[in-house]
Amino acid sequence: TVRYRKENIMKPITTIRPQQVVTPQQGSMSLGAVTIGTRSWVCYIATTVEQLNTGLGGIESIPVGTGMVFVMSYPRTVRVTTYPMLFSIDVIFLDENFNVIQIERGVEPGNFIDSVPNVKYFIELNAYETMSPPGSPTFYAVSLGDIATIEYEPVPEPTPAPSVFSINDIISLVFMGGMFMWVTKSMNK
Repeated sequence: TVRYRKENIMKPITTIRPQQVVTPQQGSMSLGAVTIGTRSWVCYIATTVEQLNTGLGGIESIPVGTGMVFVMSYPRTVRVTTYPMLFSIDVIFLDENFNVIQIERGVEPGNFIDSVPNVKYFIELNAYETMSPPGSPTFYAVSLGDIATIEYEPVPEPTPAPSVFSINDIISLVFMGGMFMWVTKSMNK
């Protein structure tokens, strides 16, 4: 279990078992939780090149309260495309200390979003999920300068299949093959 927060302290978390989550179209992904202020979302964690490039593209919709976290290998300026998207999204950009450094709300499919520099993580959610519910004292539930917590269970690395042959088996096969060739040559003389 990995838990990221401003202090970069790793602590165990409880297992997250949402009833409805995004269904990514590529490979196995870690499932985690993002909390910013009083809002929380269940999110898939995109870390591989394929996952980072595909994102939520081609998915018809996602349930409220879900999304995807994109983990960059190093802090940088990010260009997010919504061309393959089929629904509008909010995008929250975080630096390496999990500070919210940029928010784009209600981005429709078919657009590019260029981030500010030093983005280490960004989060895609349904459009306007970063807004406060009606009747709240604040208009925005997520604001610049807020600090995010990202918790997830890493997908275990696949274990290699056990070898069918031991080293002794291989040595024996090589020896037997050599003997077979020697006997065959001897018989043909």
